[in-house]
Amino acid sequence: MRNYVVACIVESVHVTRTVVLPVSTDEAWELLTDPDELAEWLVDPEGAQRHRVMEEVVEGQRLGFVWWSDDDDPSRVAITVEEAEDGAGARVTVTETAPVPEWHGRLLDLELRCLTRQSAFA
Repeated sequence: MRNYVVACIVESVHVTRTVVLPVSTDEAWELLTDPDELAEWLVDPEGAQRHRVMEEVVEGQRLGFVWWSDDDDPSRVAITVEEAEDGAGARVTVTETAPVPEWHGRLLDLELRCLTRQSAFA
């Protein structure tokens, strides 16, 4: 089982999403940082309260924080704001890194399944 070490260190997943908003970078920054604006679009559908610890702020360009709710593990979020390449607005990129404990052993299970399946057909 040569992938054992690899499977054991896969403990989080990185998800990156990018959107181009039809606003200036200043307006995008306001949407991301103004509490009243956040209350309009960044709401947990189940009403869970989220906690946040800021790790990085580069005014108008970049935010970094860790956030969590009482029911979820924390995840690390990095947000960048830049002018879209074609000048058609602000490009906002969000990368979230979250622990995925259920996958910790699943890759081993997958490898074992492949090995046992191969031996059954050999």
